[in-house]
Amino acid sequence: MSDKVAVEEAIARIREGVTNWTQLGRTIFLPYGLAFLAEGLARHGDRAAALAALREGLETACATGEHGWDVELHRLTGTVLLAENKLDEGQASLQQAIRIAQAQHAKSLELRAARDLARLWGEQGRRADARDLLQLVHRGVRHRRPERGKGAARRAGVSRSSA
Repeated sequence: MSDKVAVEEAIARIREGVTNWTQLGRTIFLPYGLAFLAEGLARHGDRAAALAALREGLETACATGEHGWDVELHRLTGTVLLAENKLDEGQASLQQAIRIAQAQHAKSLELRAARDLARLWGEQGRRADARDLLQLVHRGVRHRRPERGKGAARRAGVSRSSA
């Protein structure tokens, strides 16, 4: 089976899963499914459909309050827009993804979005900016240590009896 056929089959199965999920009236994890679908569509070259799936994912997240995949939805939107040569919009989406990841303390997702933004900046000849961004994010990933013990629970607002 060729790669193109395999991707088309994967997209069809993901689309079928998303459709079945929504027909059942379920919205939990729907933004994730739509992000996954959009990534396949973008790899297949169907950027318009990818952007539509990403918009639907963000709209679903807003409607349901399920924001766990917002970073990836914005990051993928940015990469698709960049592929469409919409540089300002793509950069803005990547920067939004970084801001959301920082607010959610999602360091690995922040690093992914920063990597994509740094790639753009490198292609634009802004190598120092790209390096500085990646160093800043990487330093935060490397130096972040999980909080432990009673003090960590107290700072998080969790008592021992409720944990």
